[in-house]
Amino acid sequence: MKKIIVLNILISFFSFSYSQIYDEGLTVSLETNQIKYENFSLKSGYGLGFQLYLSKHFSLNSHLLFGNNYIHAPGGIALMAISLTYGTFDGCLDGCSSFGGTDEALLILLALIFTEGVSFHLYPNDKLSLSPFINPLSLDYIHEANKNESIFLSASAGLRVNFYLAEKIVASPYIEYKYMYTEKEEGFGFGFSIGYIFDF
Repeated sequence: MKKIIVLNILISFFSFSYSQIYDEGLTVSLETNQIKYENFSLKSGYGLGFQLYLSKHFSLNSHLLFGNNYIHAPGGIALMAISLTYGTFDGCLDGCSSFGGTDEALLILLALIFTEGVSFHLYPNDKLSLSPFINPLSLDYIHEANKNESIFLSASAGLRVNFYLAEKIVASPYIEYKYMYTEKEEGFGFGFSIGYIFDF
């Protein structure tokens, strides 16, 4: 009997509700965060967050945040800037017909350029989802007087908890572990966002 009760609890916990879940859609959020690396001071940022849902359980993540001597952005922006500087991005536009045409290829490129990472989504009920994420391609601009460099490629992994306040309104606190590739510095971050879900 106990095994049946436990099994029912587990099934209920991981059951997927379709009333608040969108197979394809975009969540645009107002977001704030704080990050702290080992040898840097605490930084706060404010801006926008984006989640592009490719399926019910999988989305692409991007964030653009600004603060005092601090900017957080997708790392692909830096790659795009380099490509535009040296002309490599333009050259692709004429040779992308295999993707279905220039417009489709450009959308694919932009999705890749402005993506930091991915999230996976579990739905305990129709008012809550749990979203572990990993963002391997992020860019942090942190200016401090005692540092020679200010722009750092970074990665993060963490958990976002999404509370559905209304049919298309979601509030999401999150916590994350952060790592700077070049400086080999570890850190942590936490934040909060409130967003609107555009379903396709």
